[in-house]
Amino acid sequence: MPYVMLFSRLFFFLAVQVFLYLVFVMTGVPSPWIEASTYWIIFPVIANVASIAILYYLNRSEGTNYFKLFTFPKDGRKKDLLLTIGIFIIAFPLAMVPNLLLSKALWGSIEASSGFLFQKIPMWVVAISFLWPLTHPFAELPTYFDYCYKHIAADTKSGWSAYIITSLALTLQHITLPLLFDHRYLIWRFGMFLLLAFFIGICIKLRPRLLPYIAIGHGLLDLPVVIMFLSL
Repeated sequence: MPYVMLFSRLFFFLAVQVFLYLVFVMTGVPSPWIEASTYWIIFPVIANVASIAILYYLNRSEGTNYFKLFTFPKDGRKKDLLLTIGIFIIAFPLAMVPNLLLSKALWGSIEASSGFLFQKIPMWVVAISFLWPLTHPFAELPTYFDYCYKHIAADTKSGWSAYIITSLALTLQHITLPLLFDHRYLIWRFGMFLLLAFFIGICIKLRPRLLPYIAIGHGLLDLPVVIMFLSL
């Protein structure tokens, strides 16, 4: 099951896009696949709900409490919070710089890539997308760096192998958020968060108790992306 979960979110993103594609085909919308991709901001909402439900079921079936993952031990809270702040000071450029450099290398402009992700969409879609940063802390990082990491580490007898596998899977999921059949886009989408995924992964590997702190911070970082759609 952990190896299935590695690719579950990638599949959920794709499934939503395929569903919207079929709706647009039936309603006669021109370029239905491209049209479906412009609604990508709600893909994570669906994926997060599905991920949370599955993680809750898997933890319960194994006799563990899924929600216990999001507790903050009283001892060392101040240190954990300061470490998390430091982590995000480093994480921010790791998220931005590869994005811009890859865009420049692939299209000759740091602004060119934004056209793939930011298009005008109905306001009701933007309203739904505010559920993304609210649900994200409970879904993405717990999938990769808790459930998948623990089980793959036990299976391979190597925490480092599990770290590499889960970090790559976290990066790979972005190619279907949304999926566009352009080789430069796929390279950009895979590479833009590669360093960030490995950095976040190693932080959680070395200090697992930071996972809820980092997960919440990760959700807050997604909020500006949603707000950007309001300006469109």
